[in-house]
Formats: sequence, structure tokens, C-alpha cells
Amino acid sequence: MKVKVPLELTRTAKSGFRSLLSLLLIDRNATILDIGAGGLGGEQTTDHLVEFFDGRIIGFQPAKVVCDKLQNKYQGRVEAVHGFYGECRANVPFDLIVFDIRPHAQIYERLLDVALADGLTPGGYAICTSLSHLRAAYEREPPMFPPEERRQDEEFGQRFFGADDVTADVARAKFEDHPHYEFVTIIDKWMGEVPLTWVVLRRKLASKESGKSPLRLPPDLTRTRAIGLRAIFPMLPHDERSTILRLGGSGDFGDIEADLAGVSGADRMLDGLGEHALSEPFDVVILAPVGAAVPSVWKNWVFKKSLPGLLAGPRVKQGGHLVAGIVYNVPEAYDGAFAYFPGDQRADQADFMREFFGAETVNAASLSTRFSQDRDYEFLGLVDRWLDLNSRGLGWVILRRRSRPAPTLTERARVAWQSWFGGRRLGQPQ
Repeated sequence: MKVKVPLELTRTAKSGFRSLLSLLLIDRNATILDIGAGGLGGEQTTDHLVEFFDGRIIGFQPAKVVCDKLQNKYQGRVEAVHGFYGECRANVPFDLIVFDIRPHAQIYERLLDVALADGLTPGGYAICTSLSHLRAAYEREPPMFPPEERRQDEEFGQRFFGADDVTADVARAKFEDHPHYEFVTIIDKWMGEVPLTWVVLRRKLASKESGKSPLRLPPDLTRTRAIGLRAIFPMLPHDERSTILRLGGSGDFGDIEADLAGVSGADRMLDGLGEHALSEPFDVVILAPVGAAVPSVWKNWVFKKSLPGLLAGPRVKQGGHLVAGIVYNVPEAYDGAFAYFPGDQRADQADFMREFFGAETVNAASLSTRFSQDRDYEFLGLVDRWLDLNSRGLGWVILRRRSRPAPTLTERARVAWQSWFGGRRLGQPQ
């Protein structure tokens, strides 16, 4: 699993766009076009592009006042072009183009073709905003868009996609035989919320290279595919020779076999309660404890701070991945009207979280800091148990076993000592 920064697919992370950028394998020095730059003051797309990329970012914006704000906010980091994309162009090769504009019809029926002519490189990506739930957009109070725009959205959806709502299956079918683009994935614009999504397309490579996408992304990262484990499993590198172990499988973190039914590689998953737990190290290990057992599982099998032997846990190969269930938000899981667990278990969870993470609530940023000096694992991401509005503080932590353990403080001191004194012992002649 490759990510540029810690992945967070939780409703608290909110921005599906930011989560998406952590997954797409695009060089940091890539050239980017941001169509509709500056939306919500840059919070929609531009802020995240500046965070993730060091290369050239060209923002197109028809409103002069927004262009001026872009220049002031980003101090020249974003090249603001005043005008409508299509009427004006970048005229340079680029690796990613982001469309965050209305109406959506112009993106799919005209501007994707403009991008091809303007310089989108083979293998480059187009991220396009779309409507996943048309009724939810217009039948809420207040409507997300002016009511008079509903008819044009309905007509476009039927004309281009053959449906009012753009889902993963609808988008995949539309681009299955497209001459220039292939469908990659779809993700909520705001994690766990409707009605807007991002549809990710990739410009096809030359025919002899087609199908060699470097991505291992699931085709649907929206709340309509609510199982977090199902979303992240395809991202973990594995093939027919990989060994996969699950420990636990029917409880608070779901029925693992049912959740992964039909997912490539899941049929080779072994049951960790059998003799397999003592075999050779595994490429992927999934720990799915019941809620009350989360503290002991993490202590014994992740941090190895408790009992030795079998309870030290199944071994993960160097470079392999560990996916562990966690209660990442204790107050949400145990307090209030919608608490998931009984209150008598709260103290153990809270004590464990404070002892090992320093707080009762963690997120991707705090977990990344916690594992930055861990000898065994590096942190890759945090994903909700359910990718919807009812996660209730449960999630999956994704870790990768370090190829070489991080040096201990003693080892770092020894190296520094040897470097300083040239390997001589105190009192050794010059």
C-alpha cells in the first residue's frame, strides 16, 4: 500500500478529495490544472493540491475577484488564470486535471475532450465532480442548487450516463468502452455525506500498455459501499502467492468473510484461530477483536507489551501489512444516546487509549506521530468501520511492518558516539 501522507477515510476527515490525493500515485512535482480553483476559499481543492504537490499548479477561475484572492492567498504558488477553461487553455503537458464546476454536463460532454487536446498525459488523471443522489440535492431544505437547475441535471444524467444518480457501477459502465478514458474509482466529496462525489478517470495508455495501471484502488469509496475493510483490502499489495491471516471474524468489526466476499485474494484468507497462527510470517494480517478485547489485542499483538509466546501474535513479514480494529473515538463509542458499547467497558478502553496514544480520541495525524518512532510498524491510514454516518468511533488502523526496525534510542546514541569519536574508546591513543 502506497500513500503520500497518512490516509484517513473517516467521516471526521471530511474531505474525500484529500483522501483521494493520498492514494493516487502522482509525482509530487507533477503539473496540475485546477478548474474552478478557489472554491470555498480554496478549501475544496486548491488547499489540498498546494499541500500535496510541489510542481506547477494552474488554477482557472472566471471570477476576477476570486483570481485576485488566489494570488494573495497562495503568494504565487498557484498561477491564477482569469477565464473559462476551454476558452483559454494551459497549453502545457499536465498529469492531473480537477473539475469542480457547474453545470456538470460541460465537464463530461466537452471539457474532458478539451483536456486531451490541451495536454493531459497518457496515464494522467481527471477528477470530476458529479451528482450521486439527484433527489437528495434538490429535495433537501434548502436545496443544494437552485431548483430551476434540476431539469438540466436530470436531462444530462439520462443523456450521458443513462441514470439520474452517478454511482460506481454507472460510471464504470459508461467508460468501459471509452476510447480515451478508463474509470478508476468514485469517492464522496465529503466523506459519509450525499449527494456529491468525485469520479476519477484515467487517460488510457498506448494500446500495448493498457491495463497496466499502478493503482490498487477499490472502485467505490462512497457511503453506498459502507464497509471500510472492503474499501482498503484491495489497496494492500497481494497476489496468488501472498499469505493472508485473519484473527477474529464475526463481531463488532463485522463478519470478515462476508464483508470481503468476492474481493480478489480474500478467498485465500486463513483462520488465525487454527494452527496457521504458528506458521511462517504473513503478508497481511487482519485483527478483528470484539470491542471489549481491543485493549488486550493491541497490547499483545501490536505493541507486544504483555504476554510472550502465542499471545505475542501472528508474525507479519517485513514490508507486510497489519490491519487492526480500534475504537478510535471512545466518547462516541461509549457515551450518549447512540453509544455502540455498554458503559461498563469504557474504563478499560479509555485507560488503554490514554496509555498508548495519550488521548481517548485519535485521528490519522496523531496516529502517524505515535508510530513515527515505533520499531516494528509505520502508520499508513485510518479507515472507518462503516463509511457512512454511523461509524460510532470504530475503525481500522493500517500499519506496515518496517523492513528494518527503527533504531532504539540506545542504538542511535551508539551510532552518534561512534561517529563523534571515530570508533575510539575513551582513553584510546590518537
